[in-house]
Amino acid sequence: MNEFAAMTPILTLTLAACGVMLAEAPCGAMVAINRRAVEILGPVPLSGSVDEYSRDFRGSRPDGRPLAPEEWPMARGVLRGERVVDQEIHVRTAGGGERILMCSSAPVRDAAGAVVGGVLAFHDVTVQRRREEADRFLGRVSDLLASSLDYRTTAQSIASLCAGALADYCIVHVEEHGRVHALGVAHADPPRKEIVGGLVRRFPVDPEGHHPVMRTLRTGDVQLLAEVDEAVLGDMAQGPEHLEMLR
Repeated sequence: MNEFAAMTPILTLTLAACGVMLAEAPCGAMVAINRRAVEILGPVPLSGSVDEYSRDFRGSRPDGRPLAPEEWPMARGVLRGERVVDQEIHVRTAGGGERILMCSSAPVRDAAGAVVGGVLAFHDVTVQRRREEADRFLGRVSDLLASSLDYRTTAQSIASLCAGALADYCIVHVEEHGRVHALGVAHADPPRKEIVGGLVRRFPVDPEGHHPVMRTLRTGDVQLLAEVDEAVLGDMAQGPEHLEMLR
């Protein structure tokens, strides 16, 4: 332990450009964390053992499967002496947000070759991954727009693509002959598609109203609503019953 403890400030300072965590072996208790790790993840508890990793750090693979305690890169180092290079992990931060981390880890050995600890280094690649996802999404939208001359079919295809990828549900409105029609309706939960479709058929957008869709159609500007409050619901609703359903 003395040799490992002596390495702690050296490793932490040397790798200051990325998040760094150090743990003892074989228990996996965290003994040090650098400032950059806190900047990325927020306040981080010093887990007392490998078994506590999944409690203190909620993480998953890119496909959404959660990581078991012994599958975390640090655990693989302190438990089995494995090296991990560039493993992508999606982690929930202390504030409830998500960060995508590119992680590498390695065991720390004493002079006799025994594993006395582990070191984990990680970079925040969230912005890069989100940009890549956006580029892929725009490419798929471009392909859809070029795949058919029937704009009604295209509207439904775009709605289906957006539902689940960008939002829980998506409605594509088109203005024709002074009326606004919902030509594409989709929901990430397929059984709810009919509920959303029934709602827009019963309460179509009023061309003379203040619905955000109409502001976009009139101005050509994007309407990004960070919060749908009572004022926005009031603009969308066509009466008390509709307002209650929107809530």
